[in-house]
Amino acid sequence: MKMYSNWWYGFWGIFLSAYMRMYLKLRYRFTHPLPEGPRIFAVNHPTVWDAFPLLIHRATRYLSVMVEEQIWSFPLPRFIFSTANQIKLFNIDKSRVEESIHDALQILNMGRSVLISPEGGRTSPDEDVRGKKGVIRLALEANVPIVPVGVWIPQDKVKQQRVNYNYQGRKYFDIAPIPRFRAPYGVVFGEPLSIKDSFTDTSSFNECQSLADKLLQRIYKLSEEAKKMFPEYRKK
Repeated sequence: MKMYSNWWYGFWGIFLSAYMRMYLKLRYRFTHPLPEGPRIFAVNHPTVWDAFPLLIHRATRYLSVMVEEQIWSFPLPRFIFSTANQIKLFNIDKSRVEESIHDALQILNMGRSVLISPEGGRTSPDEDVRGKKGVIRLALEANVPIVPVGVWIPQDKVKQQRVNYNYQGRKYFDIAPIPRFRAPYGVVFGEPLSIKDSFTDTSSFNECQSLADKLLQRIYKLSEEAKKMFPEYRKK
């Protein structure tokens, strides 16, 4: 993973911040102070833009997002992701998953932070999913805290848009959930979680899965708290 200077990160951040604050009605809340040093931010995934509101907040400075590999097929996003030190998430080519883990650990060891979604791809609000264990593994190997983050956007403010990809010489499409213009979007940062306090070298696979599930449920509760920041939606 080639590293670029902080200048590029700041350059793209200025444009992204101006665009996102114009496009969305953003509101933030912190339930606890953020820990110092590198952190893993774990967020739910109602749209494909959920990393952007976190990227532009000054409290998450130098944040690298694990971006799905097919999105890197577009020349401009690939250039932006590369120069801003974002991480390619290999979820199609499963044989290269370890490269994603390695790059994320490299970022954390540099003292920067990583953003990941423990629920994987975007899911229906009423769908029962298991938490992904990758976030637990990263926190253990890098010995960093996890900051759960709940994000919320009204479902009627999300549009389904077809996106065409050209990945490894193969053309295909996907339906991507994207926020509508001026949609309310709430972000709540929860209490940091130290995995070392609840996980040991003798912990089993099931215990690891249970911890990932509990983290995801905590994130969903924070998402409900994010909804409450918009009084007009509290009773809906």
